[in-house]
Amino acid sequence: MSTSSKLTLSLGEQQLAKLTNEAPEIRMRALEQVETRFIRCLQHGEPINFKPVLLLKQLIRWFGYSPPAAADRVLALMLELLRSNYVDAIVHKIPGQRLLTELDKIRKILGSLQSKRAMELLDDLQSLIAVVYNETTSVDRDHSSGESQSSNSEIGDFSIERFKLGPADYEPAWTRASLDDMATMKTFVDSLTIDIDLELLDHLTNLQIKLCDYPAEYLLQTPHIFLRLLHIQRMHADKVLLQINRTLFTTVKLLQRRLSIRSKTLYYSASIESLETSPQQLRVSSALTLLLNGCLELLGPPQLEVCRHNWHIIELIVEVIETFCQISAPVPNRIVERLGLIVPNLLDYCGRFNAGPDNELTNLTRNLMIPRLQSLIFNGLLMDVTSLNLKTNPNMDKVAARALLQPIMTDSVYLACVPLRMQELCDLCDSLKSGTQAEKQQMVRLKQAYSTALNQLVSKTRLAPRELLREQRQVCLVLIQLGSEKLLKQLCQAMVKCSCFYGTQPELRQEAE
Repeated sequence: MSTSSKLTLSLGEQQLAKLTNEAPEIRMRALEQVETRFIRCLQHGEPINFKPVLLLKQLIRWFGYSPPAAADRVLALMLELLRSNYVDAIVHKIPGQRLLTELDKIRKILGSLQSKRAMELLDDLQSLIAVVYNETTSVDRDHSSGESQSSNSEIGDFSIERFKLGPADYEPAWTRASLDDMATMKTFVDSLTIDIDLELLDHLTNLQIKLCDYPAEYLLQTPHIFLRLLHIQRMHADKVLLQINRTLFTTVKLLQRRLSIRSKTLYYSASIESLETSPQQLRVSSALTLLLNGCLELLGPPQLEVCRHNWHIIELIVEVIETFCQISAPVPNRIVERLGLIVPNLLDYCGRFNAGPDNELTNLTRNLMIPRLQSLIFNGLLMDVTSLNLKTNPNMDKVAARALLQPIMTDSVYLACVPLRMQELCDLCDSLKSGTQAEKQQMVRLKQAYSTALNQLVSKTRLAPRELLREQRQVCLVLIQLGSEKLLKQLCQAMVKCSCFYGTQPELRQEAE
């Protein structure tokens, strides 16, 4: 047997994530790689290691970028995926009605292109979905008018094994639910299996209100309401997803309050009951990890003027990380690495916007407001997570941690506008034993230089020509990074206006030279 036949091709999560990169050239390159490997394996009957559900979701998200490029190729790849042996994984994870809904959205997007080939592929996909899910297209259309098939099919398939939990993910229950409380918890679970979205919204609102009447740990115990909420979070979108995120947000806040109360109280029940007889509950750190991982998967691309899609998810991420800090538990490395990828992506996204004529400055500000705000939030989250892991895990990879912080170190605007974070970053670099004193002094110099340069752009704090010429070293240090023609023009005018002083003040002439 040849060596090549023993190797198994793979499509990693990072490679599939490039299908929704903000840069069109990166998306196209990723599509070519995924298409080549996947089609080749199908043609030769070779196995390929990848996540079919993730690939399908990424191909659907491809059409969220305008103008939609290579629509025929993407739809053809979706068709081959649903025809392959990997379709079983998709059937178990994604309901047929949801796929049909997504195809309808794609059809509306591609309607303006008037591509006959694309419409034929969409028709083939809809017919194939009806066959794969053992349904007729007419039945699917009837369900789309009022009922959501996703809840009935997917929630009924709820299984704890899907979360891949081990013995280390459980701990003795903090309190044991009474028979009446247990009956109420089962009623809550039954209310989450409703197959009509409007009723599910009402039940989620009712659950969000009633959760405050019970200890937060009940949600981590049998019948596993917390895990069921995470399961539903993966299956829904739009208004249902927003309400689920609100319910999960309430759960996290209740858990924070419960942890605060327990930190001031002594408990002996764990030592009285044996591990065999005492009920178990999901460990808090494991529950937070599952929720944080799910939120990062749902996090969509930056929105220019609309923040509703990502805002609840970002709010959840912030609260989960605060809860990690509250229990002094390290955040898993895989999540830290994902945060480390989000930070430079957001910075790159914001950096691609250029200020045109003066009348476009208002539009630039409006378009950058939400993405830049997200960037500021994730900068702080990455620093908080790194600091937390440094305190709770002395053996962490400090070189890798500093590499993840590198984009923040070069985000001069963030450091200049948030000086407390700059000092915190300096202290963090010192703790990682990677930030030398010279690097710390360089960051201080950059802060002072940016402050001087930005003040020069404001009429009230603008320096006179002679003072500006004396401070030109600081301004020139950040002139290229700022890319300000106005600032360069002020420097040139200062050299001209101060020419009469060069004979009597040689140091001023030296600064000009």
